[in-house]
Amino acid sequence: MARKIVSKGPAPAVTRADLVRQRRNRPAAAAPASVVMRSPQELLIARQRRIKAPRGAAAPREHGIMWGAVAAIPWRMQPLTLPRFEIGWRMASFALASLCASLMGYMLFAPMFFVGDIDLAGNAYVDAQEIATAANAHDMNILWLDPVQINARLTEIPGIASAKVFVDWPPSVAIEVVEKQPQVLWQQGSVGVWVDAAGDVFPARAEVAGLLPIIVDDAVAPLEAGKSPPMAAIAGALQLRSLRPNIELLHYETARGLSYQDGRNWRGYFGAGTDMQVKLSIYEALVENLEQRGIKPRVISVENPQLPYYR
Repeated sequence: MARKIVSKGPAPAVTRADLVRQRRNRPAAAAPASVVMRSPQELLIARQRRIKAPRGAAAPREHGIMWGAVAAIPWRMQPLTLPRFEIGWRMASFALASLCASLMGYMLFAPMFFVGDIDLAGNAYVDAQEIATAANAHDMNILWLDPVQINARLTEIPGIASAKVFVDWPPSVAIEVVEKQPQVLWQQGSVGVWVDAAGDVFPARAEVAGLLPIIVDDAVAPLEAGKSPPMAAIAGALQLRSLRPNIELLHYETARGLSYQDGRNWRGYFGAGTDMQVKLSIYEALVENLEQRGIKPRVISVENPQLPYYR
């Protein structure tokens, strides 16, 4: 069989239009990978690892994570958002009021806010129980204690000149009192009361050595509450006692004042007031004169220094 030989002619020339047509008909290339943002620190670490890693070696891992995956994590974290709760002003006010009420109830009834024993100092004559009763602070809540009111109640106790009250935390109360110092035991109507140098009267609470007793001879009823003995008699008695320490007992009469029973068997009358030094000088001079004359009087009076007499 004879073969048919076809001769090939010269190849057709490729024009610019054919190149443009071929470029348009080219299939679309794969989309480039997404751009991953890296921090400068990550770029520096990746560059150092690429330099150190041999060619063809696998990418280094850190805690089982490929560095490529780490690089894909955004280096700026998104802010954490929390759920929002909206509370109305009524609910907030109720919660605040409940909290305050609970706190107040705890402070009013908790044992740690109550006062135990009271520390007392300065009392020698007034009984401690009387002071504690007047203070009214034992087993009381410290929130209800007012030191000013306690002080006022304490100074109303007969025989207390002044008081200091200290309220401290943990709940405790300390009281320091200053008592009036008795100078005279005024015995009237078989009832004795103490009298200080200022003429203040308060109950006789104990046996005190050194007090000057004054017996009222012309009174049968006790001294009325709220009344004081004549201040002139008290002042005269204290002055006379200072001049004659051996005087152990004085008598008082409303009309004649003070007197005492002289150890030489007569009664000496001195009246009242603070001129006892002058009266005592006249009294001694009169006694000396009577002794020189051998006269034994029953009464010597210097109530009036201008007109002394004996009987």
